[in-house]
Order: sequence, then C-alpha cells, then structure tokens
Amino acid sequence: MKRNHSAKEADAVRENLKEIRRVLHSVDGDNAAALECLRELAERRNWTWARLSGADIGDLVTRVNNDTETLLLEFGLDRNVTLDDIWLVSSDSNRRIRNVETVQRTLSTKLDLQTLADQIQGKDDIGDRPWRRFLDATDCFQESASTRYVLLTDSLPPGLEDRVRGMGLVPWTAIIDFDTSPDSGGLFSAIKPTLSDRRTVLRVAGNQVPSLHPRDHTLWIHARGYEGASSTRDDGTYRSWNRLRSSSLTRSFESITQAISPNPIICVVIWNDDSLHQYVETTLSIIDRTMGDLTRYVFVSETKDCLASLAKTYGEQSTGFDVFPMSMASLSSAFQVLLDTNAPSVGERCVLPTSDGTPASVDRQDRIWLEQELELVHYDVGLDGPDDPEPYRKGADITWRDINLNHDCARDLHTDLHARVAQDLRDRRAVRVNLVHSPGAGGTTVARRLLWTLREQYPCTVLRHSVGTTQTVERLRWIHKHTNSSQLLLIDGSSITDGQADDLYEAVGAEQLPVAMLIVSRQFAFSGSPPIARRSFRLRPTLSDSEFDRFISAYGLSRMDRRGALAALRTGSRPEQQTAFYVGLVTYGREFNGLSDYVISRLHGATAIQRKVLLFLAFAHHFGQQTLHSQLFAGLLGVPRNRPLDLEHYLTPSMLELLYKENSESWRTIHDLIAEEVLQNLLAPQSKRALWTHRLSECSREFAHFLRGEWQFVGKEISELAQRIFVYRDNSGILGTEMSSTKKFSQLVELIPTEEGRLELLRELTLAFPEEAHFHAHLGRFCGLSGRFDEAQSALETAIALNDRDSVLHHMMGMIGRHRLYLLTEKQPPAELDDVIAFAIQASEAFEKARELNPESEHAYVSEVQVYIRLLDFAGRRRGGRSEVVAAAVSHGVLRDALDKAESLLEQLRLQRGGSQPSNYELDCRAKLDAMYGNDEKALQAWDSILGRPDQSYKPSVRRQVVRTLLRRSGGEWVTMKEQSVSRCVRLLQENLDDAPADATSLRMWLRAVRHLKPVPSVESVLEKIALWRAHSDSLDAAYYQFVLYSLLALDGSVLSTREAERALSQSQELSKYRKRRTWSYEWLGRGRGIQQLVHQFELGEWDATEEFYPNRSRLHRIVGHVDSIDGPQRGIIELESGQKAFFVPARTTLVQDRDMNTKIDCYLGFSYDGLRAWDVRTTEQ
Repeated sequence: MKRNHSAKEADAVRENLKEIRRVLHSVDGDNAAALECLRELAERRNWTWARLSGADIGDLVTRVNNDTETLLLEFGLDRNVTLDDIWLVSSDSNRRIRNVETVQRTLSTKLDLQTLADQIQGKDDIGDRPWRRFLDATDCFQESASTRYVLLTDSLPPGLEDRVRGMGLVPWTAIIDFDTSPDSGGLFSAIKPTLSDRRTVLRVAGNQVPSLHPRDHTLWIHARGYEGASSTRDDGTYRSWNRLRSSSLTRSFESITQAISPNPIICVVIWNDDSLHQYVETTLSIIDRTMGDLTRYVFVSETKDCLASLAKTYGEQSTGFDVFPMSMASLSSAFQVLLDTNAPSVGERCVLPTSDGTPASVDRQDRIWLEQELELVHYDVGLDGPDDPEPYRKGADITWRDINLNHDCARDLHTDLHARVAQDLRDRRAVRVNLVHSPGAGGTTVARRLLWTLREQYPCTVLRHSVGTTQTVERLRWIHKHTNSSQLLLIDGSSITDGQADDLYEAVGAEQLPVAMLIVSRQFAFSGSPPIARRSFRLRPTLSDSEFDRFISAYGLSRMDRRGALAALRTGSRPEQQTAFYVGLVTYGREFNGLSDYVISRLHGATAIQRKVLLFLAFAHHFGQQTLHSQLFAGLLGVPRNRPLDLEHYLTPSMLELLYKENSESWRTIHDLIAEEVLQNLLAPQSKRALWTHRLSECSREFAHFLRGEWQFVGKEISELAQRIFVYRDNSGILGTEMSSTKKFSQLVELIPTEEGRLELLRELTLAFPEEAHFHAHLGRFCGLSGRFDEAQSALETAIALNDRDSVLHHMMGMIGRHRLYLLTEKQPPAELDDVIAFAIQASEAFEKARELNPESEHAYVSEVQVYIRLLDFAGRRRGGRSEVVAAAVSHGVLRDALDKAESLLEQLRLQRGGSQPSNYELDCRAKLDAMYGNDEKALQAWDSILGRPDQSYKPSVRRQVVRTLLRRSGGEWVTMKEQSVSRCVRLLQENLDDAPADATSLRMWLRAVRHLKPVPSVESVLEKIALWRAHSDSLDAAYYQFVLYSLLALDGSVLSTREAERALSQSQELSKYRKRRTWSYEWLGRGRGIQQLVHQFELGEWDATEEFYPNRSRLHRIVGHVDSIDGPQRGIIELESGQKAFFVPARTTLVQDRDMNTKIDCYLGFSYDGLRAWDVRTTEQ
C-alpha cells in the first residue's frame, strides 16, 4: 500500500536540492572546486556515499542548477502527488529507479563523487572501470531476465555486517556459504532479512537436499556446516570435508540444475581467503560437472592473486578482467542503488475476505510464502495494468485487469457454474467441480471470471504450480486459519496434472479443509453432451448463437472500423468460425481474410530455421498446451547456452503476430487454432494438407531430440513438458491405472497413422531421454499391447532399474503379465493351466510390490483381483463350467490361494477407501467373484472336505474361505450369524493365528468375529493377540488397534490405559502420517460392554454423502462430553468424561467459538489412525 510522505520529508528533499544548487552556483563552473565543496558538504551533513551506475548525473546537476523548484514539481512534490508515484529513468539502461526517495539519495545522501567528477570533467570512456564491466558480465542482475544467479563465497570479514546488506537485493537462486559462523556476524545474518523480503530462504547443511523453485526460493547451502549443528560439521580439514560433504554438495547442485535448466546461470565467486583455496577449487569443479555449459563464472576478490588461477580456467576473458578487484562492501553499496529500484512483485495491498465479512490483510512475508504456489485473487487485483483489450482478444492470456474491464464476454455456462460453486462454498466442505473444455475454447477465462466474481466473498486462489501436496495443503490451511472461510481454488490442467489434483483433493478432505477445487481440464475428443454430474460442466468448443452475438457486439465497440467485417461474420459464419478467437482475429488481425491465409502469409519467406522454431512452438502448444522456453532454441540458433536468448531477435514482425510471449522467457502460438494451422502448413504441402499427420512421427522424433538437446541434466521443466506432450492423455497419466490395459495413448501418439510410426517414436523417446523411467514404461506398455512381449519385458526392466521405488512401474510390469495371461486364457485350443498360473504368479508379484510402495492405490488391488478372477474362471471352464470354480480351487493349492487372495484384496480395498463410493472396477470384481461361488452349502462342504486332510500347508486359506462362506450365508452380517457359526469362525481363525501370529488377514477377520462371540472375551485378552501381532510386524493396523482397545479401557475409567492409548496413538500417527485417510474412522463406539462396544464401519452400511454419515446408526452409542475449545469453523476439541479428547468440526454443528465453550454435548465417537473423532455433535439440550 502506498505511503504518503510527510511535508517534513518533502521539505528535506527541497533543502538538499537547494543546498547542492547553492554549492554549484558558488563555484561558478569550477569543476574541481565544485567537487571539493560537495565533499565538504557531505562530511558536514554526514552523508554516505554509493554508486548510481548509468544515471545521467551531469544532466541532473544542470537541471538542479537551473531551477530547483521546477525540478521538484516535475518529480511530483506538489500537493496532489505522493512521493511513491515518482520515478526517475536511468538514461542508458531505460530501467526504472524507484521514486523520489531514490532521487533524494542520488542528489543528496548517496552521491558517487567519482562518477560525478568524471561526468563534470567530460570523461566518457569508463570502459576500464571494474564496476561497469562487472555489470556487463552479470547482465545487470535483472530479476525479470531468464538468467539465474549463484553466489559462492567465503567468510565475511569482521565489522562488515552493516555494509553488505545490499547483497540481499540480488535475486540469488543459491548461495554456497563456507562461513561456519553464519549466525554471528556472517553474511547469512547480515542479508537474510533483506533477502527474505523478496524470496523464501531455504537453509540447508549436511546431507540435506530440499526441493527448489528458482523463481521464489534462495537455497542457502552451508557448505562446511555451521556452529550449533554439529551433525553438519567435519573435523575442519579439507580431506575430511571432501570425504564427507562434497558428495552432498554434488547432489545439491544436481537438484539446482534440474530446477533451473534451461535457464543460463551466472556463478559469482567472491573470495578472499586463500587458505580455503582447495574448497573453492573443488566446489567449482562440482559446479562445472553438474551445470556444464549453462554456467558463466565471474570472479571478485580484493586480493587478485587468490582467484587468478581459477579465473583463467573458468572465467571469461571478454570481460577485460580475470578477477574483478572489488570488495563485497563496495558491491553491496552499488547494489543498494542499482537493485533497490526493483520493487518486489508483492508491492500492492493484499486483502482477503473472512467468514464474518471483515477484511484480513496478508503481510509481506506471508504473501511471499503463499505466492510460491498460489496466486492470490485479492481485493485490489486488476486495478493496475494496460486498458487495451486487443492483446487478450488476439490470444494473450487473460489478466485480472482484462476481467476488471470486462474485456471478456459472458458465457452461457457462467450462471449455472456460479450457482454450483457458491452453494458448495456455503456448505463449507471439500469438493471438486470439473470444468472440461476443448483446447482454446476459453475454459480458463470462464474459471477466472468466476474467481473474480466471488473474490470479495471468499478467499480465491489459483494453484500456479505444486511444490508438493503437503506444502500446498499447508498454504491452504494458513488461509483458512486467517479467514475462517471456505475458499475457492482454481486448478488449471495446463499447469497441474490430474494425478496432482487427485492427491490434493484427498489431502484437503483428510484435513477437513473447506476448499472448493475448480478443476479446468481440456479434452481433445470433445462432445457437446450434457454435464455428466452435478459438479461437472462442459464448455462448448464453439460459441452458442447468443454468445456469438455478444462477442461480435462487444468487439465491434472497440474497433468501429471493423464493424462491417464483423456484421458479415454474424450473417455468414461457418460453425467452426463461431469462436471467440476467430472473432478476435476478424476484429484485430492485420489483413485478416481467413485463418489459413492469415497463417500462410506470415509463414511466407521464413528460413528453414525460422520454420523449425515456429513448428516446435506450435507442436508444444497443440499437443501439450505448453509454452517453450526461449533458451531451448539456443542450439538451433547457434547461441551459447549460457547467454540469454530472445526469439524476437530471430523472427520477423509478421511471424511474431502468430506468437504470444507469456513471460520474459517463454513462447507459444496465440491460439490452438493457429498452432494447428502452422503444423498443417509446415508438415504438408498446400495441395495435400490432409496428409500432414503422415510426417508426424518424423517430426515428433525430431522434437524429442530438440527437447533433450545436449543438457547435462534434464531439467524438471523439460521433463514435465515431454511428459505432457508424449505421454499424458487429456492431462492424465495412464500408467498405474486400469486405462493402461487399453490401447489409449496420448493424442499425439494416436494421431500418428501407423503402428510402426508410433513404435518408432516411443523407441526414439527412450533414446532421447534414457534416464526417464516412464518413457521406457510407455514403450513397454505399447509393445505389450501389440504382442512384442520380449521388448516389453526388457523396457520395463530398464524402467524399474532406473527407479525401483516407483509403484507405477511395478504395476505396469504386472499389467504385462496380466495381458499375457488374458491372451493365454482366450487361446484355442486351451492353454495348459500351469502356463496360465506362471503368468498369474508373475503379475501377482509385481502388483504386490506396487502395493508395498503405494498401499492406497486402488489399481494395484483391482488389477491383481482381475488376474485371479480370470485364472479361476479359466480353471472352472476347463472342468466344465463356472459352477466348477470352487471345485477347481479345492483341488489345486495355487487356485485356493488365488481365491483367498482375491477376497482378501477386495476386503482391504473396501476398508481403505473409507467413505468413498466403490469404483466400477471394484463393483465389477465383487460381482464376478460372487458369481463364482454358486451354492454356499456345496461350497462349504467342499472346503470342509479338505480340512481333515493331513497336509497343513494349505489350511490357512481354506479356514478363511470357510469363514467367508459362513459370513456370506448369513447375508454378510456378523450380527445375524448363528452363535454356533460365530464360535466356529473364531476357532478357525484362532488356529491360523496360533500358526502365524502376524497373519494380518486372519487377525483382521478374527477381530471382527470375536466381538460377536459368547461369552465375550475380555479386552485384555484381545490386546494380547494385538501385542503379538505388533511384536512380529511394524504394522499400522496393529498400532491402531492397540490404540482402539486401550481407549475402550480408558473410557471405562482406567488411568493406566489412557497412557497406553496415548503411546499407541503416537505410533499410529507416525505410521499413518502420509496416509490420505488417516482421519477416517474405521471403528466406532457402540452399545454393550468391553469388546462388544466396537462397531466396524462395514456394519454401518455405505457412507451417505448427502447426510455425511452412515445410514445404520442403531448400534452406535452417544457419549457425553463438553466443548474444550473451538479454534474456528473447521477445528474444535471435545473433552470426554474420561478425560480423553476428540476432534470435531464446529461448522457441522450449531456450536460457535467463545459462546459455547464448556457446553455439555453428546456425540458418536469414531476411532481413526489420527485419534478420536466426534461426529453428530449436539448439545444435551437439543
């Protein structure tokens, strides 16, 4: 928010200017005398000195001489203009130097006398001066440019802390600090406050390697550790450091390079301690190995000999200096003048709405942190910026200023979408609303218009990119804590994948944050069918007649000279011309006579290299909806990769009319329609445009190698770009899902007309990106689906060797085995059972590994169940029909285990999805498995017949099948099972546990059965079983059930059990901290005594999303307590009569903060991995 300066401050500026004028007049043109008088004046007034490189001080002095008052008024010191509105423009670089305060420093408190003397004496040749050469070598440290900056420095000399603060104004991506006392007089303590005012500082030491976002973060690496963190220190010798720390430094630089690439890097080395020469030499060697030719080096030292040999090895002689002879203090002073002019991007006021309507201001530090991932759509957004609608209407991204000025036009969809989202926000729940559109149809604009409409009622944000689900949730939680309000989060598929959005939705739900996620995604294969659900909306690819009319009318008002052409378009347009972009081209396009001619005329005369540039830009935009970083074209254009590159210098103005520069470094075509026209024109002759896809495989392979280039490390930006273009389908990854079993691939791959062309592309992709495991996996998937099983196996083995901790790769290996099994079961004549079993075992092992790495992935359960169903069905058919499945299983040990495993996997899947509805895949598996059993009595006889056999190896699975058959016979309900059958189930499961105490499947079944046994066993006796389970495995469920059972004892008044429950809960929370459903209640408190009080979630029916509870509540017990605290609508604590505390959501009750403290309540009580949860909380008066 702008600050009005006082009249006293303005008067001080006037007095300083007048004093300078007086001095200059008094010496009557004697430059030497003028300089001396100014020096005396400075000493008398205690002025400090610094440089202002590039300012035309001579001209400024002349104008001061002539008329001080006129100058003051020009700079805005009148009654109507605040000092913050004043800007002085540097004459040689055309960069803005902020407000009259800088003018004041320039003319009074921060004059560089040497520069002034040179200007007065007419010295124009300053090429031999280090500072100017240093600026040239470092590209003037412009934060908006594509260059990234790394600082390598030794210890700061004593007494300089106050003189180096200007170093914090540089947009450092990383600082490698060799000072071991950074917190006491070091550079870290000196500049962190200044640096943190602009960027988030990530402090690392030892073996830490955090994730980095180079636009917002500064990675501060304490290369030798630091005092107070002994684990980060070595014994102080170079050999020890090199042995213990150089490897972690290498990993850090690899991480930095991957985050930065393809941006060029300037490494500034400021070093004066020759005793640490080996450290800097080794570090530069590491940087050179990891960052390669992305990097330029600039050396600075007061002692030139210190870095001379390294400067000759790494430095650039073109600067005129091997080592710049300057001190850090002098650099810092210069930076304060040069860089303090760059106001951070968070300069304006930032105010968000709260639940009670009062505005909440976000301070600077919090805003910097929030905006690392989120764009805040606050009250004042869109107040500043250009007023011209033409850039947006010709294809530029819409800005908040455009929306504020209504440069867009209302879409028919807006009313219904607004009503749905507004209702969800009022309901204060975590929901997702889907807006699907074809490329270029305007989905992003519709979504942003909705945020603009709601921004004064609810906090609205845009997820720009995701550092990680946990970090994003942390920021959303911060916003909720400070506003107590529901919030609207826009997620655009061009920036965030469907998988990332799914993970975030699960995490937000687990945290019970009231976030409405508006997810905008594109689909190539688009149909104008009605919405598929009440929270799914589809934007038509073309405008409706009413929308078309609104666009033509609005655009015609801004260009009266084009109204005739727009009127003709209204009466004679073809359906494909009824788009906002086409109307924009008719209105604003220079010499626009149709889309094809418009593109052809701008491609005319293009050189081979220019055509290649335009082709690749169109390729990335059409198939990936992505921009391309200008630095990617360095090799193609013959520019060194460590030098910034701007495509404007290499393309003609006509060609640039087809493109949009999204920021200072990235480009795309102005619209998907333009991208498609460019592709068709450049890939096929005009007479054979329909054949453009025939060159798509060749072009795709060339583009893959263009992306890969010669980068030493593939940056995250390049990797993500390649994934979106070659792998993703409609913003979704296919690997690790059931879709991977279909012949669906990315739009690009499917558009290639021949199988050979697709295969050649996928093979070439693995050659271009040999380190990308998922590309090998996609090749394996394609080969498997086309029957090339040996190549498929080899490709997936390569992928797993690259990353054996990726569950998706193991799942894909299982899918190949499953596909081969399917083919064998369909073969005629029928294959041998043992051959089918071999592939079933192979697939099962891979799926089991996938579940081990990601236990919450549905697909790793379903895919394996489908294997077993197909195997059992095949075995049954071989014996004479489906009714023979159980008979086949009884006669074959592997088949018995398959049936048991299938049931167990479906039970686990049902358990872990909590209150979510079962997917179609799960329902299909359940139905097919149920159909295989036939008559329960016959099945029971078959299982019983083999329990008496002497062989014990197969009995655990048979015992479980007997229990499942008895449970199925009683309708799936333990409550309705006969007492004798319950006793038998408990006995059979007990026998399994006697043989294997850590048999988790049998123990879960036993826990559900034993609570219905008569007489009821004590809680203590059940705890003994759980303790054995816990002793034999590090199982989350073992810790969870210890917590549940000790809580039951605590609720009955046991103080010792309360402590044991807390201990077990701590273990459960630690083991479940990465589980999405850790707050879900799997067990509930019911009626009765002891273990009978436990009611499993399966006994309550399927979760009712509308009522937000289970339908069968009769067995649950309401427990009494009182409100201990309410921290906001989403978080409150109930204290039970036993002293235990349970979490609840006040927004789902009538309870409010302060008024209802200590109010007596009753509620249902659930047991989650994360603790006790109170549901349906009511005051005892209700």
